[in-house]
Amino acid sequence: MGILRIDHPDILDFIALKQTPTDMTNFNLSVGITDTFMQALTRRCTYALINPRTHRPTERLPAPFVFDRLVEASWAIGEPGLVFLDTIDGANPTRRLGTIDSTNFCGEQPLLPLESCTLGSINVANFVTQSDARPTIDFVRLAGIIPLAVRFLDHVVDHNRSPLHHIGRMTNRTRKIGLGIMGFAD
Repeated sequence: MGILRIDHPDILDFIALKQTPTDMTNFNLSVGITDTFMQALTRRCTYALINPRTHRPTERLPAPFVFDRLVEASWAIGEPGLVFLDTIDGANPTRRLGTIDSTNFCGEQPLLPLESCTLGSINVANFVTQSDARPTIDFVRLAGIIPLAVRFLDHVVDHNRSPLHHIGRMTNRTRKIGLGIMGFAD
């Protein structure tokens, strides 16, 4: 997942990045929307693009123009998506460790800078039994596997090799895991 803030100076190039179908095919893109941008969009005025190194404005763009580019790209190719960074960070339980600036590729796990998460799923199709000639989920058996799956995911955090030391250190501090379910369609 690649997320670029809406106030980054390269935002228009980023929005158009996947307009060529053969470019960035193994990458999901989203734009990090801020409250400041949404206020400018509501008022139909300009907003500042901010240099991420100096934190100083570089230029101003009309918010409706940028939003229209976002909508056109999403309509044409399904990307970029939107991630409402200020909204997500408002519920950040680890604010003392940093500000939420991204998510995993499906967006279900907000992430701090240089943080990763470990995700897994339980296939509920493996817990279907026949009861009174009707398939039902064996919820008792399913409930019994959940603690084992959580423990497994937590162990993956311990044994994972991060590409950068800082990522491994931050991931071990927060130990973000997610256990989902799949197989309902089966």
